Amino acid sequence: MLFSLARRGDAPKSLLEINRRGVPVKAILLTSSIGFLSTGLAYLWPETIFLFLVNSSGAIALLVAVIGAMALIEDVRPQLIPSFISLAIVLAAYRVKTRPKHQQPAVPAGGA
Repeated sequence: MLFSLARRGDAPKSLLEINRRGVPVKAILLTSSIGFLSTGLAYLWPETIFLFLVNSSGAIALLVAVIGAMALIEDVRPQLIPSFISLAIVLAAYRVKTRPKHQQPAVPAGGA
């Protein structure tokens, strides 16, 4: 997945590196490391990690409507913090992805 994201430009280009057999080793190792880390954290704090993942991923679709509804329902108000954390991460990633590249200043006709 990370290799595919890197190919589309949605992940660091260093993850496009492949070995001589055509295997994206860096992307696989990073994905596996995150998986093992997540499993370890889920073992140490099962309720906390699971709730964070469920709360943060569930608020990305139809974010404004969901957050608005969450703010009105007392039982789910504590879920707003993970939702805002997820929103901040998504917005930061979007901003990094869409920021314009530095452009060279135009040289006026006739040279300078």
